Amino acid sequence: MQNRDRERIYISKCITDKRKVTIIMKNGYQMRGIIIAQDDLSIEVDERGNGSTSSRNLVYKGAISTIMPTPNNF
Repeated sequence: MQNRDRERIYISKCITDKRKVTIIMKNGYQMRGIIIAQDDLSIEVDERGNGSTSSRNLVYKGAISTIMPTPNNF
């Protein structure tokens, strides 16, 4: 299995399960939220988890270091 396949499968599972995640960027910035969409180069993250368009961010996958589940107290 290629790394891109693993990445796509993991992110798809996060989207389907509406899993809260912490995204750590290569520059150290941390973002918490729910991944709501992805394409080959980017993901869309809802930081508040409420579906509001004002809380969404487009993040380029090349800037991401780590995506991990967030504890339930988010």
